[in-house]
Order: sequence, then C-alpha cells, then structure tokens
Amino acid sequence: MKGDRFLSGANWGAVRDYLPSLTAPEISKEELAEMDTLAETRRRILEKEKSSYWHQFKDGLLGPQAVRRLADGVSETLDLGGKVKLSQRDYLEKLWGTPTVLSKLQSVPLLGTLAKNELSNRLAMSYDIAQGFIVAQEEVAKLVESMADEKEGGSNKPVVDEVKEEIQANRIRGLHYIKGIREANPEIAAAIETKHAIRSVLNHERSAIKKLQNQGRIEDDETEKMIASVEERMKKLMDSPPAIKLPAPHDLLNEIPWLQGLDADTFKKVEATVEDKIYQSGQALMKEGGPGDGLFIIARGSVKVSVGDIIVDILGQGSVIGEMAVLTGVRRTATVTADTQVTALWLPTAAMQEIMSGSDELEYQLWDTAGKRFAMNMLGRMEPYKSWRSIRFRKWLADGKIMTASNFKDDMLDLRDRIGILLKGTADATGGSGSQIQAPALLDKQFIKLSPDAWVFVRATESSFDEDEE
Repeated sequence: MKGDRFLSGANWGAVRDYLPSLTAPEISKEELAEMDTLAETRRRILEKEKSSYWHQFKDGLLGPQAVRRLADGVSETLDLGGKVKLSQRDYLEKLWGTPTVLSKLQSVPLLGTLAKNELSNRLAMSYDIAQGFIVAQEEVAKLVESMADEKEGGSNKPVVDEVKEEIQANRIRGLHYIKGIREANPEIAAAIETKHAIRSVLNHERSAIKKLQNQGRIEDDETEKMIASVEERMKKLMDSPPAIKLPAPHDLLNEIPWLQGLDADTFKKVEATVEDKIYQSGQALMKEGGPGDGLFIIARGSVKVSVGDIIVDILGQGSVIGEMAVLTGVRRTATVTADTQVTALWLPTAAMQEIMSGSDELEYQLWDTAGKRFAMNMLGRMEPYKSWRSIRFRKWLADGKIMTASNFKDDMLDLRDRIGILLKGTADATGGSGSQIQAPALLDKQFIKLSPDAWVFVRATESSFDEDEE
C-alpha cells in the first residue's frame, strides 16, 4: 500500500494504530506447565477437518448426508478435548459398515430386492464418506506442516511428528477402504465417481456464471436464468444419480469355468436359479457344521476359508464354495468369511440337484471342481505332496480325472501306479467280501471294488510325474 501512488500521502503511523495488537498474553510458568500442547494441536486440526468437510460440500464433492455424518463424527471427537489420538475414530466403522440385517434380508422373498438396493445405497454412502475423509486428512496434513514452521528451534517437533503419524494412519485407513470397494464393487465405485465429476462440473459452472456477473459481462436477469438452469440439473443429479449397474448374473456365470460348454437349456436353468448376494468384510457366508443348503460362486472380492481357528485358504473371483454340499448333502466342513466386500452368486442345493438330474455334463463338471479341491485338501497334508511347491502340486492335480464306477469293468478300479480318492459311495479293497470303505477316503490298495453310485478322483502317482514339467 505504501507503494501506491494514490496512498503515498497517508499517515502510516495513524494507520498502524488500527492494526491488531501483536502482543502475546502473559502466561505464567505454572499455566504453561498445565497446558497440553498435543491436545490443543489435535483440537485445531479437528476444527480444520470439520471445515474441510463443509468446503467439500460447497464444492459439490460431498453429499448432504455424508457431510453431516462426518461433521458429527468430528464433533464427537472434539468433545474428548484432544486427549485421544486423531486416528482413534470408532465412529468410522459405523459410517463405513453395513447392517448385517440387510445381508440376511437378501434371502427373504419380496424383501430381497429392496435389501440389495439398500445395500448398494449404503455402499455408495460409505464410499462417499471415505473419499471425503481422505481429502480432509490431506488438507489437515498441510496445516501440520505450517505448524512445524511456526516456531523456531523445533521445540514443537515431537508434537508435530506424533500428529503427522496419526493423520497418516487415518489417510491409509481411508485409502484401504476405498481400495476394497474398488476391487470388490467396481461398478459402485464408477457410479460414485461419475456423480462426483458431475457435481464438480455443475459447481464450477455456477461459480463461473457468478464471476461473469461480477465482472459486468452478463446482466442480472441472464444470471438468474443461467443459475436456475444449473440448480435444475443439480436437483436432477440428487434425485436420479447415475445408476449403479452391477453385472448381470448371466455375465458372471459365463466366466465360471465349470459352467462353460453347457448346452443353452441347462445354462438358462442355472441362470434362472441363481441369486446374487452382497456381504460386508467379516460377515460369514457359511459356518462349519451348518446345513449343506447350497453353493456360492464368488463374483467380486475374496473370502477366507477356516477350519476351526486355522485359515486354510483364501479364495477370490470365480471360486466355487460348498459344491460338496450340493453333490452329497453333507454339512459344512469349514467356515467361510468375507475378507473384503463380497458379491456372491447363490445356487440352492435342491434346485441344482434337479438341474443335474437332467444334465450329465453339469454333474460331471461340478464333480470335477469338487474332486480336485478335495484331493488338494487331503493329499496336501501327506508326503511327498506337502513338500512340493504349490505350483507343482496344482499342476499335478489338474491332470487328474474324475470317474464313476461305470468307467471301469465290473466296477473294479485298478490303482497300479495311480492314486485314488473316494469322493462318494463306498469301496471294497478285497474284491467285495471285506469291510466297506466309506467316502471320503484315500484308496491305497491295488484293486478296489466300487459301489454303483461311487465317484473317484484318480491321478498317476508322483513317480510318473515329469519333473521337467515344472
């Protein structure tokens, strides 16, 4: 201002009288000792975080419900007076979680469709909240950087470093959640990001119109009409946001190896039977000892398979779970839990057994999938197979065959240089006069008499495995 030629004659001493006092209040040593610098720093950061949410809302980056819930969460944390870590946010689990009752309602007639729609809406809300949370953490991180420069000598460095770690933990937590949704529900992520892009464009248009008005380049009545047009499109976006187009069961089923190659009629019957279900991370798809009432095909996400307290496998997209229940009616032998958000296709046992009764190809394909997995679980605990590298073992198993008693003359299985696993039915290792072997079981005798309903997995023994094939 002093360099402005139109202000050069001003009395700058008088101007200074109107500046705010730069004198810091007197603080005694006792008061200074009682001050909690870390708590006060956290409070300032939380206030900045709340401000960020409302700015994001104004810019069209956050919806009204998301901004209220995030701001309310910060208010709860502020009430604790900065005494807890910024990364200690118990309310986030509630904001990002989905009530388990919605997942259970998916199987209830009439309510199932409503429950799935509400699940999609809740996922969209969680994604919105997580994005806003990440943006806010990145903004408050800049505030912390400025705090580090405020004092000379680095006296506040321990406080700043601790707060930085807490903010970074928040950011990573939010990014991990976003990554989980993108991997498990890419269609939902795409729909939300499309909505964000539209909101940003409309808000930018509204700001540009007001800027033109302030510059006198458009009249007030023109401004009013143009703003009304923007508001109309904004309302349309809020009332009818971009649809979340989940993949059709037909498209997902086409990707399942054991359903490929089926005749059109059988495929249509399977397609008419399938139900799609959504599970949140940590929810159980099935529990050990539970009824064998159907099988799952994992369409999105991944699941953990546990026997007792031991995790025995992690399965992803395209994996089939519970096929032995459909084939034999046995109870569940493992607990399957969603490791990420999971979209799964559900095929009830009764319906699948009815379809298999008219399709030998479907029955064989399902037995082939079940038999190789069962062989992996059984043989993988035995020598020499448990010493093999995983890729070698899986390749070896892939060349095994699923057979029925009708594949052998007089139902007699010759296991010379081969190994067999009885998957269904009974077997007799003494040609029909000894005690029966009940499925499931490893067959380690040379000649085995099979019951007419028997299914077996047969593979050449490891001695005939070509080591060079590795």
